Amino acid sequence: MTEARTTTPAGHAVGPVGETDLEISVTLGPVCPVAPVFSVVIPTYNRREVVLKSLRKLEELSGDFSFEVVVVVDGSRDGTVEAIRQADWPFPLRLISQANAGAAAARNAGARRARGEYLLFLDDDMEADSRLLLAHHEGLTQGADAVIGHIPVHPESPSTALSRGLHLWTERRLVRLRDSDDELTIADLLSGQLSVGADTFRALGGFDVGLTADGRFGGEDTDFLYRLQARGRVVFVPEAVSWQRFVVTATQQLRQWREAGASDAQLTRKHPGLGYQLRAGRGAGLLCWWLWRPLGSADIAVVRRLGDLVAGRIDRGATNPLLAKAFFLLRELQYWAGVGRGGGYRVITPGLRVLCFHAVQDIQDPVIGSYCVTPEQFEQQLRQVVAAGFVPATIDDLLATLDGRPVTEPRVLITFDDAYASVLTNAEPVMRELGMTGCVLVVSDSIGLANQWDIDLGAARLPMMDGAGLRQLAAAGWEIGAHSRSHDHLPQLRGEQLRAELTQCATALTALGLAPPRLFAYPYGEHDYKVRRQVRRAGYSAGLALDGARSVLRANGRNTRARSAVPRILVRREHTPTQLVDEVISPRRSVWAALSRELRALARPIAVLFPMFRPPARRR
Repeated sequence: MTEARTTTPAGHAVGPVGETDLEISVTLGPVCPVAPVFSVVIPTYNRREVVLKSLRKLEELSGDFSFEVVVVVDGSRDGTVEAIRQADWPFPLRLISQANAGAAAARNAGARRARGEYLLFLDDDMEADSRLLLAHHEGLTQGADAVIGHIPVHPESPSTALSRGLHLWTERRLVRLRDSDDELTIADLLSGQLSVGADTFRALGGFDVGLTADGRFGGEDTDFLYRLQARGRVVFVPEAVSWQRFVVTATQQLRQWREAGASDAQLTRKHPGLGYQLRAGRGAGLLCWWLWRPLGSADIAVVRRLGDLVAGRIDRGATNPLLAKAFFLLRELQYWAGVGRGGGYRVITPGLRVLCFHAVQDIQDPVIGSYCVTPEQFEQQLRQVVAAGFVPATIDDLLATLDGRPVTEPRVLITFDDAYASVLTNAEPVMRELGMTGCVLVVSDSIGLANQWDIDLGAARLPMMDGAGLRQLAAAGWEIGAHSRSHDHLPQLRGEQLRAELTQCATALTALGLAPPRLFAYPYGEHDYKVRRQVRRAGYSAGLALDGARSVLRANGRNTRARSAVPRILVRREHTPTQLVDEVISPRRSVWAALSRELRALARPIAVLFPMFRPPARRR
């Protein structure tokens, strides 16, 4: 037996996944001269008898490959360290003792000392089936990045309303996941029994210790597996079985659910895309979402007191079915109270958002300065949007959505009106680094020239992309679309003038060797039913609008109106990255703007006869 002690006391987490200084690290059992295939990492806190039974069960593991066990005692005061050190173990066992820092920090500490090719995380109340390692090894070697298994209730667990409810949940989970073809939901991502490659674990930075700091019950497992799912494949293997010895009291469970609610609220800020999935899972029923959620979030003292009384009776052995139903309801209210204390869910609904940029350069100009974001601001805005959980989209994705294909995740498409030269020099490198492509909408009469329509209003002169620049973007996978021939006010044009603005722009682009444009963006965002009709007749697949609208395309069947005026979020210089993300996350559509536009279109024939009623042209 060897022993090592640190000379400094246990410290606090540094950053999202920091390290905690070890107080004691002891190696027990036989020496393994080579690195084992598996390292079984077990965190424990004040469960001496439970963890000892779980460790003894590991003696029955079968398989032709070696394994070690790493036990992390997270500040226990019940003699767990002494009991483990005094026992004889037939397998290599590393015992680590640290000040109480939470489950995430304990798992990270065990993973840092593990030598195995694969890590198998087990909760201290999990007793392994003899084939547990074999099942995990088979899943990991067949292409999975992580494996989770079946966690039935141990037959020796006390028969209570809670243990029976857990048994029913685990059996339903087994049936659902066995037939799900690896379609795992957020509720399925548990670290009570989880295996993952050691290199993969380290590449992800381990568990987020901030979610379980000070011993709180948190969503560190959901967080880790959500990050893992984004870059790899997590599978369920039903043959991987560990029996959960149910030892949690009703009073403890109320506290855990309250802390879990606060943790979930925190997770939706770290992973905004997670909010929709959590809401879909928790608030599937109207009664839950519209009654229990606001009632729980109110965090009424009487409800908390009632929960303590009901939990106390169940802990004393009460088996009344009505009492059990009352407890499950009160437990749900405690969860929502925790969500409210954590600031509530931050929810991003699935759907496609379209952003509209113009120039990407630092221009101080009273006319167009608001439409020019600096290169630094552009990079910050895009990185913030990507970090919020939005997946880059393409024009093909947009058209498929307009055709009715459902969007199951939050996606974002980046477009640039006018085709300023700064898009090629300042925007394209940033988007290439982020794995994104965009769409440039071209004013054909200004290719290689300047923004004459703005210069006429006293604006600064900005260079536009030439044909070589457009071809360079097209070769990089960008879409080149049309933005009219001369950037005129299309609703004020009639007959052949309007058709020329639409068709001659497309002709000019194809003459440059570019593909026929599929998209048309309305100059100044102006359009009415006549303009939209002509855009369709000109052969464009979709028209891009502005309208001050902030909306989401979800594709509930074909939508001709949306196809002719796809709403876009206009990005201005005044947008901070946070403000932009808030607009993308919480879209809303200006109904009055759309109604006003259509009324102006209907009144335009009157303005021809009576010029005093003609509305002034908008500058942009």
